[in-house]
Amino acid sequence: MQSIQDSVNALGYNAYVLSSFAEGPTKARADSVNNIIDTQVNISEKILAAIKGSNAQQVKLNIDSLRILDLGNKVYKNCMQLQRELRDDLQQTLDTNTEQASKLSLYNRVLAVFSIIAILLLATIIIRRQSQQLKLIEELKEAELAALKSKNAKDEFLANMSHELRTPLNALIGFGNLLDGTELDAKQKEYVEIIKSSGYNLLYIVNDVLDLSKIEAGKLTIAHRPFNLYDLFTRIKKMFSATIQDKGLVHNYFIDEQIPQHVVGDPDRLQQIFINLISNAIKFTTEGDRSKRQYYLGR
Repeated sequence: MQSIQDSVNALGYNAYVLSSFAEGPTKARADSVNNIIDTQVNISEKILAAIKGSNAQQVKLNIDSLRILDLGNKVYKNCMQLQRELRDDLQQTLDTNTEQASKLSLYNRVLAVFSIIAILLLATIIIRRQSQQLKLIEELKEAELAALKSKNAKDEFLANMSHELRTPLNALIGFGNLLDGTELDAKQKEYVEIIKSSGYNLLYIVNDVLDLSKIEAGKLTIAHRPFNLYDLFTRIKKMFSATIQDKGLVHNYFIDEQIPQHVVGDPDRLQQIFINLISNAIKFTTEGDRSKRQYYLGR
């Protein structure tokens, strides 16, 4: 973006310098080139401002306006005509200098030639800058299309992943519920509860992945419903019981007596937060006074 902005600024500056140096019959042509480039610079700056503001509609409108006005071709044609006029003027000057060689000093002739050469160089620079700017605008348009395709591909992937993952998860949870309805002893029932709780937790994680799209669209919502806080921590403790036992750790939690048993909020997101914290604690706890590791929930 900065490179394009510098190119636009240089284009306007060179056009101004060209107009300032032009004299005689080429002055009108140089002023015309300067006016066309001023229009083009203004539209280009609007395009850059719209891109910075992520205003795709304004970007398209200004690019279409630039294309309809066909300012690039107008600049090119006027610069080519200016070159021809300058060459004619140079030839006329040389002819006049030849006729009046005895009246002109060497200094004046060299100065005239260098002035015209400088103007020709500036006209060439403007044409080259114009070509580079048009190329950069086309590249920006292609990048915008590529970004749109990438976003569409991501949305399609999330939709497919949601369907493919939810189907086996729902089956796992469903069979867990069916197994829970059979005759089980206390230990088996506890294991079934852990399986069901883990299945629901994995389903919440899948939903959180889809929530990333909602966050981008500004549609993410937080639930407000009553739930049993003690039951939530009991489920979490059972969920990690096997892992904690394998590592030889102890998992304890304490809830302030002033906090009621039933609260209002989003139990799914609260559970996911504590699952992430406890997972990291188990992962990175390898030594130390393991019996003292606990967390406390208070106001």
